[in-house]
Amino acid sequence: MSQGKPYAEVIGDPIAHSKSPIIHNFWLEMLGIDAEYRKTHVKAGELAAYFLKRRADPDWLGCNITIPHKIAALDYVDDPGGVRERIGAINTVACETGGPLIGTNTDAGGFLQPLAARQWRGTRAIMVGAGGAAQAGRARRGQGTGFARQARAGGGCAGFQRTAASRRPAG
Repeated sequence: MSQGKPYAEVIGDPIAHSKSPIIHNFWLEMLGIDAEYRKTHVKAGELAAYFLKRRADPDWLGCNITIPHKIAALDYVDDPGGVRERIGAINTVACETGGPLIGTNTDAGGFLQPLAARQWRGTRAIMVGAGGAAQAGRARRGQGTGFARQARAGGGCAGFQRTAASRRPAG
């Protein structure tokens, strides 16, 4: 439980490397908002208990979600925006005291915005990744991005190297 100060946090496993609290706390201070942003290590087997505990905390405003929870967290939130169907992963949970936990995904917009601004229509790109953020990017292909098809490689970096090598011009 918190100590009477509203807070939000980023959760993941690992999470120690996250710079999100530095960034968010800077802006909370600059804007004069009396709240804080934290990072919390949550292992995969602890996700259900985490949401139960936070939901009972009146100072908890919600969280951002990173690896490996972006897909699994869908099981613990309401999904009024149809994120499960459209994207299959969430990265943000909002909570109002006594209300439902609402899951959403800001990765999709974050993927599309820079591409649209640079007018990448008709340009080739390779997306590397198979997690929640990659799912969000794939969900936006064909929706004003100019990306019409996708090649998906398994096997992490080795799979990417195989895919990239297969796309090199012959000779």
